[in-house]
Amino acid sequence: MRVEGIAASKGKLEEARERFEAWRKSRKNYRPIPADLWTAAVELTRQYPINTVSRALRLNYSDLKRHIKGTSDEVTSGGAFVEVNIPMALTVQSIVEIEHREGNRLRIYSTDSIWGNFAALAHALWDKHR
Repeated sequence: MRVEGIAASKGKLEEARERFEAWRKSRKNYRPIPADLWTAAVELTRQYPINTVSRALRLNYSDLKRHIKGTSDEVTSGGAFVEVNIPMALTVQSIVEIEHREGNRLRIYSTDSIWGNFAALAHALWDKHR
């Protein structure tokens, strides 16, 4: 049964490769890759590494990665700012790190008790870019 699963997934990669090749042969001028082909490529990255898919389908690695991120943003959009309750006074040598859903990171190192308005600071930094 495991061999059948591997054969089926290799069949999907080969099928997508054939679809891309047929599209490349049929286009007359430079045109963007159709959305259905990008969707097929993104779906394959759930089973294979991005590099494997980009090489098999002859796609630019960065473009494929951008399309993958674009689909994940659509799924996770609508999230709200999450406030974390932090004690008013943390001990010496505190580190707080938070990550925004878009990948931005904020890491603060402190040896003081400066944490009273940390949530407001993080909120102000990220709301500024919207």
